[in-house]
Amino acid sequence: MEEQEKEQQEQVLRPRDEDFSGASLPVRNPEKKTFDPRPKPWVILLIVITGFLTAVTVLVLFYLRSRSKTAVIDFGDMSAAVESFTERGSEEESGEEAKKPPHDSYLDGDPMTSEESEFIPPETIPEESSGEVTEETEKETSPSEETEEETEEETEDRREVEHGGIIVTLGGGEASLRKCYSSDPIVELPGEIEGNPLTGISEDCFNGCAHLCYIDLESGMLRIGARAFANCENLREVVIPDTVTYIAEDAFEGTPGVVILGHLGQYSESYAVSHGLGFTEGDRPSVFGGN
Repeated sequence: MEEQEKEQQEQVLRPRDEDFSGASLPVRNPEKKTFDPRPKPWVILLIVITGFLTAVTVLVLFYLRSRSKTAVIDFGDMSAAVESFTERGSEEESGEEAKKPPHDSYLDGDPMTSEESEFIPPETIPEESSGEVTEETEKETSPSEETEEETEEETEDRREVEHGGIIVTLGGGEASLRKCYSSDPIVELPGEIEGNPLTGISEDCFNGCAHLCYIDLESGMLRIGARAFANCENLREVVIPDTVTYIAEDAFEGTPGVVILGHLGQYSESYAVSHGLGFTEGDRPSVFGGN
């Protein structure tokens, strides 16, 4: 009985080599480990960290390269630059030797050639650190002194006088209107004042003269300054002779109702048309019976 029980236990513990169909089945070895193709979590984490650090490193390097001001040295270009600099230095040295006075080489003991024999006389060579004023220097400085003296004389000759409520500046053989203090609505200006021809009207001369209505400029007037007739609300007519060659852009600023009287084809007409002012052919204001 005991032998039968042992055989039964052995049959239970013995591995089965055949299934019910008689086919052979693989025998599993409990000690052998099977291969799992799925990646481990720690491997995935390591790959993610490595990729992140690589991207950060690339961005930092790109930023540093873009901010860097260090130029890349091209040794080929550098050698060419050194050669050109050396050649330029040799050319400058040769040019200095060519410009060197021939008598210097003669003093050094070098024989003079036929080309060097035609040299500039020593008296034409400027003396350095002489510290003395020569006659030529005095002649050169004298024109500036003369100019200053002429300017002082002109300043002394320039003076202001009053003519009909208008301050007139006289000087340089001509007269110009500086400022009007007259309250007359009609202003007639002569061709000359104290023997000086009236050639100009200074800036802001009649600026703000609300009482001014008519003004007659005689022949010989050349220029009218900036804002000369600005803000003259009641100014109606201004006679501008053909001798006027310059009128400032803002000479009639704030005086919209003014009409310029002059001759067709002259500067007065072109100025009136270009600045939107009225223009009438004539040489006398209407208040004097002009056309």
